Amino acid sequence: MMFFNMKNRLHSLKSIYIAMLASAVLSVSIFVFPSLALANARVTIVPSNDVVMSDVHIDVYKGFPTSSSITETALNRLVKITPSGDGSYEISEKGTYCYYVRGEGYYSVCKLFNVTEEDINESKTKELLLATGKIAGTGFEPCNPNLPNVPGNYLDILDDRDKILGVWTDEILEHFKPDILKGYQPFRTPAFTKKKALHELSSQTDMMEFIDELASTNANMYVFILGKTEFYQ
Repeated sequence: MMFFNMKNRLHSLKSIYIAMLASAVLSVSIFVFPSLALANARVTIVPSNDVVMSDVHIDVYKGFPTSSSITETALNRLVKITPSGDGSYEISEKGTYCYYVRGEGYYSVCKLFNVTEEDINESKTKELLLATGKIAGTGFEPCNPNLPNVPGNYLDILDDRDKILGVWTDEILEHFKPDILKGYQPFRTPAFTKKKALHELSSQTDMMEFIDELASTNANMYVFILGKTEFYQ
C-alpha cells in the first residue's frame, strides 16, 4: 500500500514537472518568437506632386535587372513582393530591391532602392518618393509612343529596353548633386532653363533658338546651315 502511494506521488510529481516544462516552452514561444518575426523593414511608396496613385501600377521586386536589360520579361524573373493590406511592403532580408511603376500618360520607371541590416533590425520605415511623372507628349521622351517628327521606321528600331527607364538608388544619386562642387555654376542650356517634363529632352527648336541667341551676342560666333532633312527644317 505504501509502495502504491509512493508510486502515485512520483507520478504526480512527474506530471507537475511536465506541465511546468510545457508552460515554460509556451512562454518562450509567446514572448520570443514574435519579437523575431517583427524584425522587418517597412517600405512605403508615396506619390510625387503630379502623380495620381490610382492612375499608376506598382510592383516591387527582390533584386534588380541589369541596366542593359530592364524589360518586363527580366523583371518577371525576379521574386515579386506582395504588398500588405495598407499598401506598404514588409522586407525581412537586406539587399537591393526595385519597384516598377507605369501608367497611361506616365513614364515607365524601374527604380532601385536599398534595405540595410539596420533597417530590418530596427524595424525602420523607408519612405520612397515615386520616381515617375506625366509625359509631356510634345517632344522626344523615353517611353513616349507618340513621338512627333521622327522617321517612319523609328518605332521599328526600338525594343523593350527603350520602354522602361532605369533609375539608380538614392545613395548613388546623392553623389551626382552639383551643390557639393566648388565654384559650380548652373547650366544655361534649354534643358535646364526651360520648363520641361521629368524626362523631356530639348527639341531642335530649343537648340536653334539657344544657338541663335548666342550668335547674336558674340561677334566671333557664326552659324551656318549645311543641310536640312524633312524632319528637321
